[in-house]
Amino acid sequence: MEERSRDVIGLLEELTEQNRQQTASLKKQLFVTRILAAAGCVLAAAVIAVFLLIVPPMLQIISQGQETLVEVTDTLQTAQETLTDIQTLFDENGLVWQSSEALSQATEKLNRMDIESLNSAIRDLGAVVEPLAEFFGKFKR
Repeated sequence: MEERSRDVIGLLEELTEQNRQQTASLKKQLFVTRILAAAGCVLAAAVIAVFLLIVPPMLQIISQGQETLVEVTDTLQTAQETLTDIQTLFDENGLVWQSSEALSQATEKLNRMDIESLNSAIRDLGAVVEPLAEFFGKFKR
């Protein structure tokens, strides 16, 4: 019987030791769990801070970017229309062609004019007008 009581005492001591080891292990596990929970809270707070501090300005920047893209698109469309208008100036019946045609016609007409006879007619007119001017000039005195 004594032997049995020693076996029982040995088993109880062994159970007590295992209980102490389990308790120590659970304490370590609790400590690590608390650290992880604290880290999770810090991480959650950081994510919330990022959303509160960075997201609204980012949304504003995106909105301004969209407005700028609309303005750039309008400007590019206006530039395209202007280039199309400029291209029509140089087309076959465009303003440049018409101006060139009118200039060549005017040059042709000037070339057909007899400048010498025009100068002669001006001299003859001057010869006729000069005596009249002298005649009427006498009445002014």
